[in-house]
Amino acid sequence: MRSLNTGFDELHALVQDFDFEVIGVTETWLDPYTPSLSYEMPGYTFLRADRSLQPGGGVAVYIKDCLKFERVELTEVDPSIEHISFIVRMRECKLGVAIVYRPPDVNYTCLKSLFQSVFVDMAVEVNSVVCLGDINVDLMSNTCSAAGYLRRLIKSHNVVQHISEPTRVTSTSETLIDHLIADKATKVEKYGVIDTSSIIDHRGLRITDHRLIYCNLRFEQEKTQAKLIRYRDYSKFNFNETLAVAAEVDWSRACDLSSVDDIEYFITSNIKSIFDKHAPIVTKRVTKNKAPWRTREVIELTKVKTRLKRQFLRNQNDANWSEYKRARNTLNSAIRSAKKRYFEDNLANCRDSSIFWKCLRQNGIVGSKDQKLPPNMNTNDINKYFTDMGTSCEPDEALEQFYDMNRRVGLTNEFKFRIVSHKEVVSAMNEITSKAVGTDDIGIDMIRAVSPYAIDAITHLVNMSLARDEFPQTWKMSIVKPLPKTQIPTSVSHLRPISILPAMSKIVEKLVVRQIADFVDE
Repeated sequence: MRSLNTGFDELHALVQDFDFEVIGVTETWLDPYTPSLSYEMPGYTFLRADRSLQPGGGVAVYIKDCLKFERVELTEVDPSIEHISFIVRMRECKLGVAIVYRPPDVNYTCLKSLFQSVFVDMAVEVNSVVCLGDINVDLMSNTCSAAGYLRRLIKSHNVVQHISEPTRVTSTSETLIDHLIADKATKVEKYGVIDTSSIIDHRGLRITDHRLIYCNLRFEQEKTQAKLIRYRDYSKFNFNETLAVAAEVDWSRACDLSSVDDIEYFITSNIKSIFDKHAPIVTKRVTKNKAPWRTREVIELTKVKTRLKRQFLRNQNDANWSEYKRARNTLNSAIRSAKKRYFEDNLANCRDSSIFWKCLRQNGIVGSKDQKLPPNMNTNDINKYFTDMGTSCEPDEALEQFYDMNRRVGLTNEFKFRIVSHKEVVSAMNEITSKAVGTDDIGIDMIRAVSPYAIDAITHLVNMSLARDEFPQTWKMSIVKPLPKTQIPTSVSHLRPISILPAMSKIVEKLVVRQIADFVDE
């Protein structure tokens, strides 16, 4: 727009003419001190994200009141990209929308963070995602490095940029810098551009020198919804190389730090840095769990079949079709043999009934015990229920005072945490059996792997925490999974929270429990 202030009336008329459900605006030129009242439209909710430090920029969106939506924050997007995002709920489907503006003086490589946040992080929560706005990268250019970079991002994230016509036309140039990018799950029925160059404001000037991009979307409830899984990829992991990198870290620097938060950050960031290089975190879209009977032969034959199928779809001749059929039949035969061997190995001589039935459930032979939450159960309601659960357990000051005034006769020593040795830390570390990974993306096996070199730093962290009665702030964050307590949960009271804690915090907790138990026993 280059100022919503001067072109608002014309924009309002445009919205009324086309009856958009959602319309995003880039370059609103509103500042944080400008009230929203002057820019609201009847029947629409107005959301805005202004540029705070410099004039210009800013994005906004109008959403029809009939749509149920919630605003979301994409915290990992490069701060130089101005954006606003939200999730629209329609029956059983959820659509994620991001309105973005990349100023032309901002390096185009910042778009990587945008694609990660929109098409990976937000995609976890929704069925479809669409990102639109002024990205200031001309996709009509075949020589521009920014255009090549954007095309690679689009390809690597398996998404589609639908606009093909120029969106900014001047007397000397035609460029395609406004984009409508959607994942392939989004059913884009119609899309294109509307020439708004004839729309003049009260000053006799065009409200924008860009063409309006638009799309119509269609939604249906999908039978099988894909999900995103996030995990560390150990397929190319080399243990000796990882240990060599861990040995090069100056872990003794942790002993020079006095704040438990600084020590925890130093240890955690180094462990993550080591494993991010040798076993990076990857996110993959899956529609079903991997079959446990998949052998290397089955995997390779699947790749061959997929390649030949694509080849046939490109050329569509009899020779390619015959090759594809042979590969498909070979794969089906290999799958049948692999299944037979798997079940013979796991069930033929199985004496444990629980293992027997678990094997059948995991492979879909009998019904699974996994319980799913009803689709109408609101996440915010679950959060509120869990956070309010502990409010009835406030400390009783009168009871505390009673115990303080009625101490056991002859008791001379009071409880105080003592420092621990390397041996105690290693012992507590080895007692942890859970492989769960908390908010810090570090598992107990990763800590054990670097412990021969980092044990002094870990012990220093434990002792500083005990000596100062301080618990690192990052350890107070957990991933909470709501598990149903009943077969068919119908309300939040039928759920119980399971907290997945950072693995490092469990080491300290085990040492704390041990010291308290020893004191009480004594």
